[in-house]
Amino acid sequence: MKGHRFYTSSDTEAIVIFTKSMGSSLSITCEGCSLLHYGFCKEVLVIGRDRLGIKPYIIRSKMEILIRSEIKSILRYGEIKAAVNPAALHDYLTFRHTLSDETMFLGIKKLLPGHIMTYHDGKVIFTQYWDLPQATAEPKTEDYYVRSLRKLLEESIRIHLISEVPLGVYLSGGIDSGIITALMNRSWISR
Repeated sequence: MKGHRFYTSSDTEAIVIFTKSMGSSLSITCEGCSLLHYGFCKEVLVIGRDRLGIKPYIIRSKMEILIRSEIKSILRYGEIKAAVNPAALHDYLTFRHTLSDETMFLGIKKLLPGHIMTYHDGKVIFTQYWDLPQATAEPKTEDYYVRSLRKLLEESIRIHLISEVPLGVYLSGGIDSGIITALMNRSWISR
């Protein structure tokens, strides 16, 4: 991106410029987001999901690919009917989540974490670029893990507070949303 002159204050402009130089490896550097990029010159569609975060939903048929960030927008598309996916329902009732790219709706898939989908010349290729690392070191003390988790949470929240639009947080009353809210507040106070 060196030498590029920005014309907006949108982070999207930076992503477009960055994809030109990085190609499909861009998703590796995008944390907490999904990415959709269409290269007009090569007619290549690249959809990426970060390592553990936001999931794009995908519908594939012979004639089209439909990509949305929420299932409800796919269901509003006239040709898609809401039908229960029995396999996903079984997984959800057994494990409280689905175990694969299946969703609760038949025919609607999710892009798995750490994966990139590339569409070119009528062919769809799924590539996994990241997986959970295997533990290789000796276990450490509880204090080490508490400090490490706190540092990771603070850094993740700090990064996600960088935005060109107003931010908010959903409070469920659970410990996770309470921690996120407290760390957001602490980050804003320290600015």
